[in-house]
Amino acid sequence: MRTLRFLLQSAGPLALLLGPLGFASAGFNAGLMATIHRALTERQLGHDVVLAFIGFGLGRALSGYLSTVLLGNHATKTVTELRRDIIARLPTVPYRLFERVGAGRVHAALTQDLIVLESALSSVPTAVTSAAMLVGGAAYLAYLNPVLFLGCSALVLPCFFVFRLAARHADAAYSLQRAAYDRLYHHFGALTQGMKELKLHAARRLSFLEGPVRETTNTLREQDVASRSRYALASVVNQALVLGMLATVLFLVPQGSALRTQVGSGYVLVGLYLMSPLAALSRMWPTFRAAEFAMQSLQDLGIRLQSAQDEASADPSIQPGVTRIELHSATHRYDDERNFVLGPISLQLVPGEVVFVVGGNGSGKTTLGRLLAGLYEPSSGELLWDGQLVDAQHRDAYRQLWSAVFSDPYLFDRLYGLDPTNLEQRATQLLSKLQLTGIVRVTDGTFSSLEVSQGQRKRLGLFVALLEDRPLYLFDEWAADQDPQWKQTFYRELLPELRARGKGVVVITHDDRYFDAADRLLVLHDGQLDA
Repeated sequence: MRTLRFLLQSAGPLALLLGPLGFASAGFNAGLMATIHRALTERQLGHDVVLAFIGFGLGRALSGYLSTVLLGNHATKTVTELRRDIIARLPTVPYRLFERVGAGRVHAALTQDLIVLESALSSVPTAVTSAAMLVGGAAYLAYLNPVLFLGCSALVLPCFFVFRLAARHADAAYSLQRAAYDRLYHHFGALTQGMKELKLHAARRLSFLEGPVRETTNTLREQDVASRSRYALASVVNQALVLGMLATVLFLVPQGSALRTQVGSGYVLVGLYLMSPLAALSRMWPTFRAAEFAMQSLQDLGIRLQSAQDEASADPSIQPGVTRIELHSATHRYDDERNFVLGPISLQLVPGEVVFVVGGNGSGKTTLGRLLAGLYEPSSGELLWDGQLVDAQHRDAYRQLWSAVFSDPYLFDRLYGLDPTNLEQRATQLLSKLQLTGIVRVTDGTFSSLEVSQGQRKRLGLFVALLEDRPLYLFDEWAADQDPQWKQTFYRELLPELRARGKGVVVITHDDRYFDAADRLLVLHDGQLDA
């Protein structure tokens, strides 16, 4: 099982202790059951029986306590580290993968999948203790009478096939349920981001809530009921196994026979004793199976647990420099119904140059910008940084050259990662320059408010980009939501200032009246650069 294997692999030296503890716990359980059976069947008890009962009882309690504490603490630590690790690894997943799978699936991975994994890992101590009880009980039954034990064990085979059949059908339900969670979180995003539109259109609101939302929540309920009922059936079969064993001893072994006299009471005692851990394992099994699907979902998303990251992380303390950026016959292909291909494109960018990327809608302007900034990887061809190939080992370091304001900028509530030296003073001066004073303040690196208009939002994005002071800038339709005054300021003042400071600037724009502000125009048409 992948979940248990992951827990043991992450345990390190602790795993060497868990094995002996498990065997010791099973041995103590077997000894305790043997002592209880002996105490119930022998006419006269010696001190050895009392001492054995105390010793095996204390051993069982101590081994169970150590297993529970060690595994419990490790499971809690593992879940905490796993959550941090997944969050840390998400930025290393290629950006195109994020676009392809959608925010709903990412949110489901960070919430639902982690909740399921946490539940499964937290159940491991109880599962180990229950398994030790079963192993100890089986060992004692085999000791009492190997032949009868083998006969009773023959009941396991048909029960095993019934359990596997139920598990297979339950797994199909889990697969549908997990896919429904992706859709549900997608609907959550639509609900929160589209609240204004839903409030303004009652028919749309009703259609959305009664259509995909109701359908998805019904699927979750139906598949949850289906998986639980199938595993409940498997649990009933497991308990029928124990009852079958008891029935064999009680009704098939002849009355008064030596076999019934010697081992009958032991089999009945142990059988009743084992029903509790068997039921506990049956209840926990669905949790472990759900965790398997959660881990598979995380890995399908591109998050490989306990493996090297796809991209080497950049050292945030190093600010790289650049003399030229080159694309050599670079293309980018979308693997979806659009079947759009950008390129092949060959070009060079140097600091101190302002380049405009222009063209009609759908011509590939944004794709080219993201390719240049290292967010997209070339499907073919090369991206070079001062003559060095930008590959997985260098891509994150290369991206640190760029500051960008996208057409749909996201604003964090704090100025994360910026040099705190005179930060508030620099921020105040820049806010004044961008005419945002009185609208937003920065105190201790935190924005006072982000409830601003779309145009002001883009100015705040520009504010953050200018504070970052990177060698290269990408502005994707920055002026689209600005009034004429701010368009004039952007093209006639800010861009020349960046050029004078030796910054390389790529501007994606439709504003043809300002094309003369560029040192060079790159005109795209259907993914191709016009000659």
